[in-house]
Amino acid sequence: MKPRVYLNPPGMKIKVRKVPGVQAEMAKRLGLTKITRESAKNLFSFGVELVVVGSKVNDYHFFGGWHLAMHVDPVRYHHEGVGFEHFVNNWSSYNENPETGKIAFFVEDKFL
Repeated sequence: MKPRVYLNPPGMKIKVRKVPGVQAEMAKRLGLTKITRESAKNLFSFGVELVVVGSKVNDYHFFGGWHLAMHVDPVRYHHEGVGFEHFVNNWSSYNENPETGKIAFFVEDKFL
C-alpha cells in the first residue's frame, strides 16, 4: 500500500466547523464527523479524504444496506484537474433527489 501524500504543509491547521443534528449523531457511531460545505472545501483543497452522502440517509445505509456513502480521495481529483465545485456539481446531478436529500459532508475523526 502506498503511503498517503497530503497537499498541506506539515503542521498547518485547518479550521473545521461541525454540523449538529440527527444525522451527525448517527455518523458519530461510524467514527465520522459531519462538517459544513466550506470546511469540506478547505479539507478537499488540502487533500484530506472526505465521505459524502445524501443529507436524509441514516447511518445504516452509509456503508451497509444500500451503501450510499462515497469516499472521496481529493488527491486523485486534483491530479485529474477536478476541483471541489465541479465534483459537488457532478455528485449532485446524479445523486440528489427528494428521498436522499442534498449532499452532506463528513470527515473521519482521525483527521480532526
